[in-house]
Amino acid sequence: MELLLVRHAIAEERDGEKWPDDRGRPLTREGARKLQAVARILSRAWELPDLVLSSPLTRAWQTARILTEVGGWPEPQECPDLEPGRKPSEILATLKKQAAAEHIVLVGHEPSMHEILSFLLTGSAGGISLEVKKGGAALVHFDASIRAGAASLLWLLPPRLVLAAAKG
Repeated sequence: MELLLVRHAIAEERDGEKWPDDRGRPLTREGARKLQAVARILSRAWELPDLVLSSPLTRAWQTARILTEVGGWPEPQECPDLEPGRKPSEILATLKKQAAAEHIVLVGHEPSMHEILSFLLTGSAGGISLEVKKGGAALVHFDASIRAGAASLLWLLPPRLVLAAAKG
């Protein structure tokens, strides 16, 4: 199985008046525009996923929708295990239920995304320090069983590198 972990794109600044519930805070126009370019590259650089799982928070959901619209990927499915503050072991349990899938996309937030990545690679949420930038992505691979510490990192792409490649 391969997992593509994507951190949501650049979102609006926190503002209690505009978004009393931070769950509803959206992407900026610039964030959405940059993510479209990232999505085009990701859709060419990786397989068509079997499943796209996303945090239900607006900024992550918008990110997942852009990935599916630009890349022709499957419609995203809400995954509460990708909400901020959840333990990496929770998403691992969800992944084990999807063991038949070969390619899965996870769209979420920081610090959750780097904790999930560390957990999959080392078995500990704090085992290594890797930063997943807004709109960035990491690809991991499991050879056999889906378990903590059993994944291999294939690549970690900051959006700046993807956008530079898109410019040619």
